[in-house]
Amino acid sequence: MREANQAGSLQPTVLVSYTADLGPVFDTRDAQQLARWGMSDDALADPGWRMKMLDGRAVPTQDFAAHLIAEGFAGILVPSYAKGAPPNALNIVLWKWTGKGCDLKVVDDEDRLSRM
Repeated sequence: MREANQAGSLQPTVLVSYTADLGPVFDTRDAQQLARWGMSDDALADPGWRMKMLDGRAVPTQDFAAHLIAEGFAGILVPSYAKGAPPNALNIVLWKWTGKGCDLKVVDDEDRLSRM
């Protein structure tokens, strides 16, 4: 909920559960692997990334993502930087969720989503 509410007041939100069988996901909690890619926790937590991107400036995290995508990663596991998030809160950002090696499906055993 914190993630969904970062850009203003909370809009109507639908929470869903997924089953996932994904290709490799880069885990940013591994400091050695992060450093291998020239990244750091501070760079990941940069609150100004969006403004830099909108201003046409280089954004190291976006370049990092492009490199990971080129290397075949389906996504990245990152800490939550949402206000009030506990230190152990994580997000998974997916770039690929279908196709060879990836399968992501919404769990809707009771067909509730069709009634919305």
